[in-house]
Parts: sequence; C-alpha cells; structure tokens
Amino acid sequence: MGFHPVIDYKAISNWDELQYEFGVSKNFQIHGTWQYRGEGNSNIVLALAEGMRLVRFPKVEIDQNFSGEWDRERKKLKREVIFAHLIFRPLIGSTFVGNVEILQIDSCEISELNKSLVPLRPVNRLHKELRVPYATSHADFARIHSNPSTNVDYCVEIKPKQGYLTKTIFGEETHLCTFCLNQFLKIRSSKVSSRSDYCPLNLFSGDPGRMIGALFSLLHTPQNNFRIFRNGELVYGEDLCESLDSILEEWFSSSHKLIDDVTSPQIVNLYNFVFVMCVALLKPEIGANEIDGSQLYAELEGKVREILVLGVKNEVPIVTDGNKNEGCNENSVGLPNGSILSRILYVQKLGKWGSENIYNLYPKICPRHSILSKSNSLAVCPGKDCLGEEKWLDEVELTLSELGSLCIQNYLLAATAKDCSIMICFSSTLEETRDSGEVIQDLSGCTYDLKIGVADLDPKPFTAVAKHFMRDVEMWEAYRRLRK
Repeated sequence: MGFHPVIDYKAISNWDELQYEFGVSKNFQIHGTWQYRGEGNSNIVLALAEGMRLVRFPKVEIDQNFSGEWDRERKKLKREVIFAHLIFRPLIGSTFVGNVEILQIDSCEISELNKSLVPLRPVNRLHKELRVPYATSHADFARIHSNPSTNVDYCVEIKPKQGYLTKTIFGEETHLCTFCLNQFLKIRSSKVSSRSDYCPLNLFSGDPGRMIGALFSLLHTPQNNFRIFRNGELVYGEDLCESLDSILEEWFSSSHKLIDDVTSPQIVNLYNFVFVMCVALLKPEIGANEIDGSQLYAELEGKVREILVLGVKNEVPIVTDGNKNEGCNENSVGLPNGSILSRILYVQKLGKWGSENIYNLYPKICPRHSILSKSNSLAVCPGKDCLGEEKWLDEVELTLSELGSLCIQNYLLAATAKDCSIMICFSSTLEETRDSGEVIQDLSGCTYDLKIGVADLDPKPFTAVAKHFMRDVEMWEAYRRLRK
C-alpha cells in the first residue's frame, strides 16, 4: 500500500480564501533564557528554553522604509502557517513537521532584542535588523530535553538536496545530479575550493553501503549540508574547528567499552555515529500504516549493522562514495515507506518537470517575457523586476491550462522539499526517565531517545522559478567550461 496523500492545491494558490483559523499570540514577550541559533538571508532564529520552541524573526534592511505598513509581512507569515499545516504535515507526516504559530511582538521588545543580538551576529549580517512586529514559532527539533537538564542532546542537521537524477538539461544528456553539477558553479564563483564528496543519490538510494558512504562524505566535506549541535549549540560544520573525534567521544563514551578486541575507540565512535544516522533516516514514522515499511526497514537495518560491525572489527578507515568521474549512480533499492527520506523524495519528485520546462510557461503569465520569448524562448529572466517584485501564486493570474497550473504548483512544492533540512536529535537517557517516544540503539546496544523533524519548509514564491532557471543556466555553463 503506497503513500499517496491528497494535496490541497487550494492551500497553495488560493489560501487566502480558505476558512482557516490562525492562532496569533499577541504581545509576545520572551521569558527566561534564549539562544541565538543562527540566521539566513531573511530570518534570525532564536531558541527559547521555555517550551523548546524556535522563534523566526523576519529581518529587513536597516535603511529600508516601510512606513509602518506590515500587512504584506503578516500575510507572508500566514502563508507559512497554511503551508505547514495543510500541505506539508499531510505530505511528510505530523511527527516530522511541527505546528507553526504567528506571534505579534511589541516594538519595545524588538528594540531590546536588536541590542542584545548585535554581539552575537556575524558582522556581514548586520546590514539587516529586526523591525517587523510579527514572527513565527516552530518546534525545536534540535532538543529533546528542556534546560536545565543533566541529559545532553546531540542533533545532526542534514540538507539532503535533490535525491533523483535529472537526465537532461537544456536538451543535453547529463550523468550528474543537480547537487553535483552545482559544485562546478560553486567552484567557479569561489564559494568552495573543491567539489564535495557527497552525492544525494547515494543517501536516497536505500542501498546500505552507498548510504554509509554518503554519510562519511558529509563528514569529510560538510560544506553547508551537514552540521552537529550539542544542546542546541553548533559544534561541527563548515569552518568550525572543534574536533569531530572529541564530539563523538563524548557522545558515545560508554559505547566503545562494550565492544571487545577493538584498539581504536575513534573507529567505534565513528561507526556508531554512522549506524544511528542510517537507522534514523530509514526508520518509519510512528503510526505510519504503509505495510511494507517496517519489513524493509528491518532488512536494511540488519545490512547496515553487518557492514559497520565488520568495519569496526577490521578497523577499516573512513571511505567516501567518490563517483565523481563516472557520474552519479541513479540505481535505487527503495526506501522504507514512512521513513523521512521516502517522504521527502516523494515530494521532490512532484517537480520532475524541471526549471527549464516550468520557465517556458512564463510568457503566458508575464507580458515582459512574452516579448522576450519571441526571439528566444530560453531568454534569461530579467530577474526580480520581471513581475515588479516577489510574487506568489495567489498574487498572479494564471492564464494556463489546468495541467500547466498543476505543474507550477508541484514544481514549487518540490523546490521546498529540495531545500529542506532533516533534524535528527539523539539523547542518552536513563531507562527510568525515558519517555514513551522513539528510541534507537547503537552497535553496542546503548539506547538513545530519538526525535526527527524537518526544518526550512518555507513556501517558494512564483518568482523563484526564474531564479532557479538562471541558476541552472549558470550551473550548466560552469560545468561545461570546467570539464573542458
């Protein structure tokens, strides 16, 4: 019995017409301690000790004048709530996708936060600040226990990226996946000095050996696709100097003592880590009713254990999945239904049309593209000015067939799944204090509480199609030049 959820497309293109009750906490104030968790281009994220919640605050340019008009920002946050509750909770699973709530924040609270955050934020991010009187509250998947606690929580964040092969780009055949092709663009733009060893197709393959290799590759070249947190604090990732050996030694300190005839605790810790990660990624969601999920999970868990136990006993050194010259391996043995990887891959494959085909629908929507397309149907998009500003499907009049509209909606859904983060949290907890939730054992039989969630499930604007198309043009050009 396969996984075929019903997608509420009205929640994507006409969400404002839905009779959906929004929970808005007014006059929100932060009580107790909080932790700066990080920021991207659009939001600053704080972790609250109380209730184990994350708060995402939109940020704006310091010199940007909004004249007190925040309706568009509030509407954007409402869209996020609808997207999480009516689209992604049914698609990925309510266990994996937490509830989202809108917060209304007093201007004095925002001002105090800005002052407190300055010494914590990267200097290159200080051209933006908090000013929007709204934020969103999310589940904190990086923690199992609230502070203060004697338990230590370790959370691994993976940005898995697109897990299937797009076989042609601009009419030309390719044997590399989108992630591996994009490595050439990153090198050309000096964002990285060398290509990543990681390939998403190996992680999503369901093949135990390739999944193990993919995790070793992420450890070896994390870039921005792999991070480790201890009690919510980032301790391992790109440009961080804390030793992975010391992190894993603390994490699995009692585990390697249970395996006989091993002279290298580092090997045991490393293989324990890869084992619990593989098993967590393959584990079906609690309550998932896909009948073949548990059986396949048990088979794959046994194979992963066999490979890694043999590696521990023989003290096999780290290996990566290096396939960069031969191309990406698109073969797959399948993933257990109900697992986090299978759910994400399902959503990703909704957008198999690709940016090139979706972009070709632009002339039917944007008059400026109609002019450009007369001479070149693949004309490079003029960018943000194309539709005046960032636009969403509910703000654009789609003069398309039902199939064309469906393709665009599926493409944008898939784009979110391709950019999401998987958060896997572990905590070694005494039996008498353990909750009745998910648990997992390492190779030595030590038991850990387990919590899995998905973050960065932001809806994509319609104008993201043009952005993706331009990226693909540059990516393909960089690949062709660097391969010569």
